[in-house]
This record gives sequence, C-alpha cells and structure tokens, in this order.
Amino acid sequence: MRRSGRVVVASTRAAAGVYDDRCGPIIADWLAGRGFDVGAPVVVADGPAVEQALREAVGARVDVVISTGGTGISPSDATPEATLAVVDYQVPGLADAIRRSGLPGVPTAVLSRGVCGVAGRTREVTRLEYAAHPSAGETLFELVAEVAATAPGVRAMAASHRIGPLAIGDAALVVAVSAEHRDAAFATCARLVDTIKERLPVWKHQFFADGTDEWVNSA
Repeated sequence: MRRSGRVVVASTRAAAGVYDDRCGPIIADWLAGRGFDVGAPVVVADGPAVEQALREAVGARVDVVISTGGTGISPSDATPEATLAVVDYQVPGLADAIRRSGLPGVPTAVLSRGVCGVAGRTREVTRLEYAAHPSAGETLFELVAEVAATAPGVRAMAASHRIGPLAIGDAALVVAVSAEHRDAAFATCARLVDTIKERLPVWKHQFFADGTDEWVNSA
C-alpha cells in the first residue's frame, strides 16, 4: 500500500481564478516522485479555508500534507495559525531545516513563519497484529538477495519479519548486515529496510484504546 500525500495551496487570488497556481503542481510532482499517491492540489483562499482544508486532509488520514502560501508577515498570511489549530504537536526542527535549505537561493526565507507538526496520531495504540500473504517468506528471501547483489563489500545479510499479535514495543522487523566497512553496513541496512517496507506483502492492524482500529501500510 502506497503512502498518501496532499498539497494545500493558500492563495486568495488563485482560488478566485485570477491566475493559475503553479507552485502546487510542483510540490505534488515532488511527492509523486517519492512514491506518494497524490491528487491535484487543493487551492483555497487565505484564512479559515486553509484550516478547513487541513482538517479535511487529517480526517481522510492522509499521510503527508504539505501546504504552500500564507506563511509571510502580511496581515492576510494565516497559514501558520491554521496549521497550529490542527496539529497535535509541532516539529520545530523540520521547519527550521526547510528555511535553512532555502536561504542560499532565497534570502527572504528567514521571514517565513511556516510550521510543521503531527496531527491525527494521538490515539493510544494498545496492540498490533501483522498479517502476511502466503508468498511473504519467499518474497523476503528474494528482496534480501536482490539488495545483497548490489551491495559491494557486504559479506552477509539477514532479515526477519514477525507476523501475528505483537505487544507495543516488540520488534516487528529485524535486519542485520555484515560488511567490510561500517558505513557500507549502515547504508545497506537502511536500503534493505526501505525495500522490505515498500514491497513485502505484510500488513499491520492497529488497535486503539478508544475501541477503534485501522489497517496501515505494509511492513
């Protein structure tokens, strides 16, 4: 199951049809290029409509929501306030990193008031269950062999994925890599985990303290 993404564009004039938004499609293409299922950008006017669009995305359980516009210092720029009204908690370091990456080409990036945060994840998970397709064991072997074949300097690799009920904190996926150099081992380990999470036919069933449950992405 692929991750979902959504782009919210805060622009009163674009929402009114004064001009076409060009930034939203660029961000949507960026997300799609990284494996996200993403539709056309949602273009709304600055102000309350931004918060509504963000809440709709959270309600739809979209994995990643990126907003653009409305983060400056003019009176109509209210995207940060709309975002803070929706998220459960902030991730300040991520917003700082975005500003820092933009500084070399856009010095005015320091004026951005953009924020990042996590929303819709406050429900307490009480237990987990993993279900696997009958081919999962064979697929796991093939994935390990595939990564090993393109990992110079790696001497041995192993991977194990549990299925069935797991307590919170139990390890579901464990990988091990032996290599001639530590950096190669770490890099190969990360690539192996990403490959398994993307392609192994295993699904996670989460059960919450409020009695609800949901299936989430494989592995």
